[in-house]
Amino acid sequence: MSAISVKALGLASVLLLNPLTAQVAAVIEQDHPVALDSGYLDHSGPGETLVFESKVRVDDAPIIRLQFGICNLPKGSRLEITSLEDGAMQRLDGVSLEHYDNSSAYFNGSEVSIKLIAGPGTIGNRLEVIGATATEYPMDESICGPLDDRSPSFDNRQGRLSSGCTGWMIGNNMALSAGHCGAAGRSMILSFKVPLSATNGGLRAAHPTDQYPYQVLAALANGVGADYGVARVSPNSNTGLLPPQAYGEGFYQLAPPPTSPLSQIIRITGYGSVPSDGNLPRSLNQVQKTHFGPMRFVGSTSLQYATDTTGGNSGSPIIQENTGAAIGIHTHGGCDGGGANSGTRIDLPGLLGAMALFASSLPNPPQASLYGTGCESSKGIGNMGISGAPVVGGIFSLDLDNLPIGMAGGVFLGFSKDQWAAAGVPLPLDLDQFGLPGCELLVSPDRFFPRDTWIGTTSLVMQVPAETTLIGLDVYLQYAFVDLFIGGLLRTTNAVEIKIGG
Repeated sequence: MSAISVKALGLASVLLLNPLTAQVAAVIEQDHPVALDSGYLDHSGPGETLVFESKVRVDDAPIIRLQFGICNLPKGSRLEITSLEDGAMQRLDGVSLEHYDNSSAYFNGSEVSIKLIAGPGTIGNRLEVIGATATEYPMDESICGPLDDRSPSFDNRQGRLSSGCTGWMIGNNMALSAGHCGAAGRSMILSFKVPLSATNGGLRAAHPTDQYPYQVLAALANGVGADYGVARVSPNSNTGLLPPQAYGEGFYQLAPPPTSPLSQIIRITGYGSVPSDGNLPRSLNQVQKTHFGPMRFVGSTSLQYATDTTGGNSGSPIIQENTGAAIGIHTHGGCDGGGANSGTRIDLPGLLGAMALFASSLPNPPQASLYGTGCESSKGIGNMGISGAPVVGGIFSLDLDNLPIGMAGGVFLGFSKDQWAAAGVPLPLDLDQFGLPGCELLVSPDRFFPRDTWIGTTSLVMQVPAETTLIGLDVYLQYAFVDLFIGGLLRTTNAVEIKIGG
């Protein structure tokens, strides 16, 4: 089967009545030059040994991160970096150093020790530190009411991004955030198990074991309803694990938004700031918090909700409370003055395309191909295509066009294109014998999902359960509808063959 192709759809943006602000927490970073070089060092002995040790200090820095120059770490050699304030240590070898973009994790305090440990029989070990970045996170809010009603939460499916945003897992190594949190190609750190901040709101770094390299692969930052980022998360250098493996909480399952906001409750969980004049303790500043509130609006590209957020919440999942599924990405605040906060729909075609591009690099990439042909209707021959990535826990879109307007119909989902086991007949099945000239049943009709033809062009968003047992499963889909313009005859489209990835 061929790789998945993405079909672009034009969608109108929604008119928003309140001024909106992107909700990134301010980050102040100061780079300090460092001149530390071990030179090239050999070790001929049979066991590993310490060949170089030093310290790096930035006076009065609350959090520091090292930037490396030329480092040569042959197989078996490594760096060990330790905070002198709390003893947290990070190990880096040649592979993980590349994952961390030739930088270290973040460390609490103003000083770290660094060791170069040479593996047995290694030649040319070298450590060079060229800079240290001192990071501060000073304190925008969009509280939907007189009080900040967020409460502490401990969901390890999302983490705090070093850019001052929130990122969250949608696969073993795939994550989402807002596009304005980082352009394509930017490397950041995604931290889990973030500790409480100081009583004055000063941030504390997570343990290096809970910090993960985060690289943005695709991003769009064109305002409300057009703001998303797709990223790859690499294993932690200390444990070799990815977040879903390390914490056992899996990742968010995606689902299309509801068609109406009525009676819908939206939860936002993320790492928003706590202003000094707010009612929450400053120790919760950019620590994970959660709140739920009523959904206000469902647009063609955006969602609105009266749920408390502040700077740092950008990139958070928009969670449909009754299902727990993520239906969008929170991007903008606008609740002040009676408005609502906003985000991007998860089924935005561009976002689906970006996720599909990422999914093509997975160990088990999804695949999709079209086969068969539809039969003539009053509009001509209907067509079905596919957008997005059919991976476990993800969503994809079946895109239908050239259909008559307002007809009842739906999608048949089957697990075979060769045999309709329930009826004991081979496929494809010629439907001429049932008075449906020119039509063929191309899939076993094991499941049915109703969806009318709307205006003759429509999309049906399909959700794949977050079950790893589905990886590699072959699924077949075909659309059928009743055409009242030609006597109520059943008409069919071509079909899609899918192999679920993950």
